[in-house]
Amino acid sequence: MTRNKIAALALSFLLLAGGPAFAEDKSPENSGRPIKAEEKSPLSKAGLHMPAIHSELVDESLQKVSELPTAEMSGSILNAIELPRGMTYTPFGFLPVSMDNYGGLLTIKGKKYTGTAMAAGASFKGKSSDEYFGGMFLPHGYTQESAGKMLNFNIGLLKIESAMNEIFLNTMKEVRKETKEPIPYSFLTLSMLHVEQLHKVKDKPKTYSFSLRPTLSVDGFVVPLFVRGFASKVDDTYRFLLLATFDSQKDMVSFAGLKLINEPVINEK
Repeated sequence: MTRNKIAALALSFLLLAGGPAFAEDKSPENSGRPIKAEEKSPLSKAGLHMPAIHSELVDESLQKVSELPTAEMSGSILNAIELPRGMTYTPFGFLPVSMDNYGGLLTIKGKKYTGTAMAAGASFKGKSSDEYFGGMFLPHGYTQESAGKMLNFNIGLLKIESAMNEIFLNTMKEVRKETKEPIPYSFLTLSMLHVEQLHKVKDKPKTYSFSLRPTLSVDGFVVPLFVRGFASKVDDTYRFLLLATFDSQKDMVSFAGLKLINEPVINEK
């Protein structure tokens, strides 16, 4: 797999892999068809023994990633803009250099406290990108095809809670089987407090946003989280930005992301 496709998979939340709905094959010829041995998960064929739900979800995401114009994809816009005063961005550093172009840590200094968020982003520019994303950013709306993609994305957002909990449950089953320890099946769970579906941002006709407020429970320890995503067209480039932080910092991070997604480029990478 190319590094661009790996990075695109990491961005699948923001693009078109928000859940099983995005990769569901609804063609009549495949309905109810048994899976042949040669069609089984590439993870399984590679010798990675994971719960079935893991392999299925990852393979579904990879299917959608393969449709993206990754040949025209470049790194996070945060590497190419002048950050507003009070904001700093640091690539993760523990990833290969090529992958560090897509993710890092955003720090936002406020009046009362300093907020931080994990930030992942990418930009697309070129003919294939125009064909894939352009229908979302027409002067007076969007195409029927783009409307269908956005609807599927929103359906996927609503399915994230059940999909993640199925992953966690299968993981606990495998851990219990391997370790012989009676770890509770509810050791790791996720509850979605709120889903703000993908929509156009008011007064910004070429910018979309969505957000999630999941609560992660780890052995009874509850961690309220917040995820904010943006998609925007600036000149002839399609920008995508995903920010994840603690729920207490949601307003600060949302405001920062909306400002950053449309900042002019000063350093093309």
